[in-house]
Amino acid sequence: MHHFGTFLLAVNVVIINIAAFVFSLEKAMLSLAVYYIVAKMINDGCNHGKTVITEKSDEIGERIIKELNMSITYLFGIKKSYIVS
Repeated sequence: MHHFGTFLLAVNVVIINIAAFVFSLEKAMLSLAVYYIVAKMINDGCNHGKTVITEKSDEIGERIIKELNMSITYLFGIKKSYIVS
Protein backbone atom coordinates (compact mmCIF):
# COMPACT_ATOMS: atom_id res chain seq x y z
CA MET A 1 0.00 0.00 0.00
CA HIS A 2 3.01 2.27 0.40
CA HIS A 3 3.37 2.65 -3.35
CA PHE A 4 -0.28 2.99 -4.31
CA GLY A 5 0.43 6.35 -5.97
CA THR A 6 3.13 4.72 -8.10
CA PHE A 7 0.69 1.99 -9.14
CA LEU A 8 -1.88 4.62 -10.13
CA LEU A 9 0.78 6.50 -12.08
CA ALA A 10 1.72 3.33 -14.00
CA VAL A 11 -1.92 2.68 -14.93
CA ASN A 12 -2.34 6.29 -16.02
CA VAL A 13 0.83 6.19 -18.12
CA VAL A 14 -0.79 3.45 -20.23
CA ILE A 15 -3.98 5.48 -20.58
CA ILE A 16 -2.06 8.68 -21.36
CA ASN A 17 -0.02 6.93 -24.06
CA ILE A 18 -3.25 5.95 -25.80
CA ALA A 19 -4.61 9.48 -25.34
CA ALA A 20 -1.45 10.92 -26.94
CA PHE A 21 -2.41 9.29 -30.23
CA VAL A 22 -6.05 10.39 -29.99
CA PHE A 23 -5.51 13.97 -28.82
CA SER A 24 -1.98 15.39 -28.83
CA LEU A 25 1.40 14.69 -27.33
CA GLU A 26 1.38 18.08 -25.58
CA LYS A 27 -1.86 17.34 -23.71
CA ALA A 28 -0.64 13.87 -22.82
CA MET A 29 2.61 15.24 -21.36
CA LEU A 30 0.73 17.80 -19.27
CA SER A 31 -1.55 15.06 -17.94
CA LEU A 32 1.46 12.92 -17.14
CA ALA A 33 3.02 15.76 -15.14
CA VAL A 34 -0.19 16.21 -13.15
CA TYR A 35 -0.48 12.48 -12.42
CA TYR A 36 3.17 12.38 -11.31
CA ILE A 37 2.49 15.13 -8.77
CA VAL A 38 -0.65 13.35 -7.54
CA ALA A 39 1.25 10.06 -7.20
CA LYS A 40 3.95 11.78 -5.11
CA MET A 41 1.28 13.33 -2.88
CA ILE A 42 -0.45 9.98 -2.38
CA ASN A 43 2.80 8.17 -1.59
CA ASP A 44 4.04 10.87 0.80
CA GLY A 45 0.66 11.14 2.51
CA CYS A 46 0.42 7.38 3.00
CA ASN A 47 4.01 7.02 4.18
CA HIS A 48 4.32 10.05 6.46
CA GLY A 49 0.84 11.12 7.46
CA LYS A 50 -2.10 9.78 9.36
CA THR A 51 -5.63 9.73 7.99
CA VAL A 52 -8.49 10.72 10.28
CA ILE A 53 -12.10 10.26 9.17
CA THR A 54 -14.68 12.19 11.16
CA GLU A 55 -17.82 14.25 10.85
CA LYS A 56 -16.20 16.93 13.06
CA SER A 57 -13.16 17.59 10.87
CA ASP A 58 -13.28 21.38 11.34
CA GLU A 59 -13.16 21.17 15.13
CA ILE A 60 -10.55 18.43 15.32
CA GLY A 61 -8.47 19.98 12.54
CA GLU A 62 -8.29 23.34 14.31
CA ARG A 63 -7.12 21.68 17.52
CA ILE A 64 -4.42 19.70 15.70
CA ILE A 65 -3.15 22.87 14.04
CA LYS A 66 -3.20 24.99 17.23
CA GLU A 67 -2.20 22.48 19.90
CA LEU A 68 0.18 20.21 17.99
CA ASN A 69 1.44 22.80 15.49
CA MET A 70 0.98 20.33 12.62
CA SER A 71 -0.34 20.84 9.13
CA ILE A 72 -3.37 19.05 7.73
CA THR A 73 -4.89 18.47 4.32
CA TYR A 74 -8.66 18.20 4.08
CA LEU A 75 -10.14 15.59 1.76
CA PHE A 76 -13.85 15.67 1.06
CA GLY A 77 -15.85 12.53 0.41
CA ILE A 78 -18.83 10.92 2.07
CA LYS A 79 -17.52 12.26 5.36
CA LYS A 80 -14.82 14.90 5.76
CA SER A 81 -11.38 13.53 6.44
CA TYR A 82 -7.85 14.88 6.50
CA ILE A 83 -4.24 13.80 6.44
CA VAL A 84 -2.08 14.96 9.33
CA SER A 85 1.56 15.49 8.41
